[in-house]
Amino acid sequence: MFTLELPPPPPWEGMHPLVVHFPIALLFVAPLFVLLAGLLGKHGRWFGLTALMLLVIGTISGAVAVSTGDAAYLALDHVEEGGWEVVVQHQEAAKSVQNWYIGLTVLYAVLLAVPLVVAKCNQWKYWLPTNLVFLVFLSVMNIQLANAAHLGGRLVHQYGARAILSDQYERPQPANGEEAEFDEDLFDDLMGLLAEEEEDEEDEEPVDDPPVDEAVDEPMEEPSDEADDP
Repeated sequence: MFTLELPPPPPWEGMHPLVVHFPIALLFVAPLFVLLAGLLGKHGRWFGLTALMLLVIGTISGAVAVSTGDAAYLALDHVEEGGWEVVVQHQEAAKSVQNWYIGLTVLYAVLLAVPLVVAKCNQWKYWLPTNLVFLVFLSVMNIQLANAAHLGGRLVHQYGARAILSDQYERPQPANGEEAEFDEDLFDDLMGLLAEEEEDEEDEEPVDDPPVDEAVDEPMEEPSDEADDP
């Protein structure tokens, strides 16, 4: 169904699922451009600038994701047993990764600026080792980012954490172990339906199986002792 109507925006504490995947995608793509910048040397400067832009945008949007995650944590009122420990682990991992990406982004900006100041550094033997070493650190942080994202996925799919929707929707309430109300009318209807089925089965006449002809045991004739005369 095609429509141009925008969905109702959630509150700030419900924005986390909408913004958290954007920085993850950008930061996971950045290592590819860092590698190309190192392999192509001075001819790969634009790949290095592209990697820097991905790091800058990914780090800034990551800060927004962490902020919305903190707001979602304050508004979170229900997770399954054992989930609150994972919530704390997810928060700590996300904030740690955010700080490391800030440092790595600043470091890469400095590495790209060095050849502009020192002309002899604008050659392949500077670009290759510099980008490869930086790529190692960036890959380690991407692994940490994947672990933080995995913890967030566990909160949703394993412990039932839910984001707050727009005020236009009613938020589903957890059962909390409460017993369901007994619907007496529904129970009577069900029992009546079962009784009718039993009566129908009793009214049906059983179909007799066709008689089976029993074999009649006939006595076997004993052979005559007297032989026929020739």
